[in-house]
Amino acid sequence: MEQSLLYWGIALIFGIPLLMLVLGEIAERFEKRGNPLGKFFRATRRYVLPLLAIVLIAYQVFGMTRSQTSVQALETLLGIAAIYALTALIDAVLSVDSKEHRWQVRVPKLVFQFARILVFLGVGYYIIELVWKVDLSNLATALGVGSLVIALALQDTLSSLVSGFLLVFDSPFKVGDWIKYEDIEGQVIDQNWRAVRVETIFWDEVIIPNSALGQAVITNSVKLYPWIWRVLSVRFSYDDPPNRVKQIILRVIRSTEGILADPPPVVAVQSYEDFYIDYYIGYAIGDSDYRLCYDYDDMVMTGIYYAAKRHQLTRPIPTGIEYQLAGHPDRRVDNRQTIGAFMRSLPYFLSIQPEQLDKLVAAARLESYGKGDRVVRIGEPDDGLYIIFSGSLQLYVLDRHNRQQPVSQLSQGDIFGEMALLPGEVSPVTGQALEDLEAIVIAPEAISSLLEGSSRFALEMNQFIEERKRIVRLAQGIEEAGMAFENMSPSRSPILQQLSQATEGGTSS
Repeated sequence: MEQSLLYWGIALIFGIPLLMLVLGEIAERFEKRGNPLGKFFRATRRYVLPLLAIVLIAYQVFGMTRSQTSVQALETLLGIAAIYALTALIDAVLSVDSKEHRWQVRVPKLVFQFARILVFLGVGYYIIELVWKVDLSNLATALGVGSLVIALALQDTLSSLVSGFLLVFDSPFKVGDWIKYEDIEGQVIDQNWRAVRVETIFWDEVIIPNSALGQAVITNSVKLYPWIWRVLSVRFSYDDPPNRVKQIILRVIRSTEGILADPPPVVAVQSYEDFYIDYYIGYAIGDSDYRLCYDYDDMVMTGIYYAAKRHQLTRPIPTGIEYQLAGHPDRRVDNRQTIGAFMRSLPYFLSIQPEQLDKLVAAARLESYGKGDRVVRIGEPDDGLYIIFSGSLQLYVLDRHNRQQPVSQLSQGDIFGEMALLPGEVSPVTGQALEDLEAIVIAPEAISSLLEGSSRFALEMNQFIEERKRIVRLAQGIEEAGMAFENMSPSRSPILQQLSQATEGGTSS
């Protein structure tokens, strides 16, 4: 007995202080590194070990028994200290959000809360059943009828609790995912034992009970792929060939900045209705852009409107009857007259004979673009020579570091798209509308015919291209930027040859 007491005395005198010293050193080092385990070691050293030492002294040195109230009180305090230390350990090992350390385990918040509850229940059972000798089975029997009443009263709460665990195990979504439940669409920001909190695109917070989600159809927009698929539909008349309509819509989608090229956008005939063809439109955006999905829808639909106007796509045949007053002017005649009057006011066309200008006006068209539309693009051929009728446009170029640099801002009467005069060449600039823009577009064939018949106009266009080339070189910041123009041989383009001859001869018609 005395030998056993000696061993316990040595262990308590030397072992406990040494262990406290080691734990204190470990806790300090972990805390300096920001390691969450430091809190667990600190709580163990500060609360658990001292109380454990006192309980061991009471048992082994003074021979006290658990039936004594003072020992029961000490063991209760030891249990409370153990709860504090174990919850600190759970907080460190289990991570609800992103993992800060490789050894941490990322779990749903419901599992995290359940682990903490198990610690409370386990230690609480030890204290009540084994320390204070309270028979919990008799207590459960005594409360049997009351428990039934409580269970009936809390059946919705219990249903949410069970559904919450089923959702965790099935894992149809996690915090951060974008889901759709009935008419609610938003991002999961929290999931607990009772409900799921969703923040909608419009910054509203919606609380959905787990019991409702457990029986509902849930759409997870980002579970399988790191992008979101958006779906729209538009209607056009039977007068417009579907292949042409699809090509125009695809061009609009691909020119909308932020829309992904992979997976590629899809435009397809969805159905044939009585008075129109219904087209399906699908495109992908990054999952980080989900909150902007309606902005992308707006940009696509706005772009389709202006593209339909430019390409003169017809709207579906109305179901009602429209009346038109006799003598109402034809819109195309008005456009032609407007285009002709505007072009005659520009200095570029003062040297052109009236009959030549009439031919040019006949080959011109008025096109509309919305704010942000890219009218011409770097590396793509120009569709024609553009003259701004109203609005403004910014020209950009890529510098030596492949960064976008502004060239010049154009307004009413300014010309761009000059590479249409040089067949086979592509645009060195990108033109983006700064506001709603209307531009007169002249077909390259009509310009070519005019250049052949008017050397003065050819000379003016050549000077215009040289000036635009100089501005582009300046914006690019390199002398080699103009080589794309200078290396073009006249033999590659009859129009360029005409420009070169006009420049050398300096004649005018």
